[in-house]
Amino acid sequence: MVATLESPSTTAPTTEKNRFVWYDLMSTDRGTSLAFFKSLFGWTSVDHDMGDMGSYSVLEAGGASFGGVMSMDPSAGHPSHFIGYICTDDVDAVAARAPELGGNVLYPPMDIPDVGRFAVLQDPMGAHFSALTTLPQTKLAPATDVPYGCVTWSELTTDDTEKSGAFYEQLLGWERKASWVEGMPDYTIFTQGETMLGGLWKSEQEGMPSAWTFYFNIEDIDVTAAKIA
Repeated sequence: MVATLESPSTTAPTTEKNRFVWYDLMSTDRGTSLAFFKSLFGWTSVDHDMGDMGSYSVLEAGGASFGGVMSMDPSAGHPSHFIGYICTDDVDAVAARAPELGGNVLYPPMDIPDVGRFAVLQDPMGAHFSALTTLPQTKLAPATDVPYGCVTWSELTTDDTEKSGAFYEQLLGWERKASWVEGMPDYTIFTQGETMLGGLWKSEQEGMPSAWTFYFNIEDIDVTAAKIA
């Protein structure tokens, strides 16, 4: 999604722990995806050879690195999608605990050279995310003063807000607070101390799969919507 709101963080995080710090676009047509988003958001990219995994494009907007693009085999039957990485102190411990709380480990912890270690997980309602433990020099997406074109908000849509919310509370130590969204009394905010980390709300469409949605900060929603069309 796109948004013209300022970053919802109330204060600058005192730690990177347990916040979304990176966003990957897994694309069935990497070239087309890059061309679309570069035109839409003004992204720039730098390609890196990942050996057998192919090429990985690191994305920047407004001088800030925030994510990347990787190719995904169309024959696997999965649509292109974004996945967010949540920074943790110990990705192996988080991956081990997730199944105990009703989640799944889709890809077990593995190393990323010069970056850190990550795993792909699934919460009890089916939403995917990655846990990531970084090396000190690893670049992370900005949490405050988010430039145009970067992710400014993360939001979980689910059929069972209590089950989903409890999972992230127990796995990551997040807290849940009442809505700050006018007209949406059932909207919940995930927090860590005074810092808002993301939103949680119940799906309005029956059968809609549980998923994380990421909002991109833009200057003019009407201009951007016209461009998309």
